[in-house]
Amino acid sequence: MKLFFITNRFNDALTGGEIYNKALIESAAEAGFETEVLERVSLPKHWQNIVAANFYYLFALITSDKDSLFLFDTDL
Repeated sequence: MKLFFITNRFNDALTGGEIYNKALIESAAEAGFETEVLERVSLPKHWQNIVAANFYYLFALITSDKDSLFLFDTDL
């Protein structure tokens, strides 16, 4: 199973919630889940627009395998 975590910011966590999210995903990886984090701030500039980012995430959802799990924590 692959765990996708979709968020605005992950690597440069600033808030308590972002720090919690990072710890959660790191714990999942340590538990053996294959994880992939999709950050809006890390997307190419033309994908950072809210509407474009939603299409980017939708494409990731459609092209993933059926056993994938998606977690969303964004303002999109």
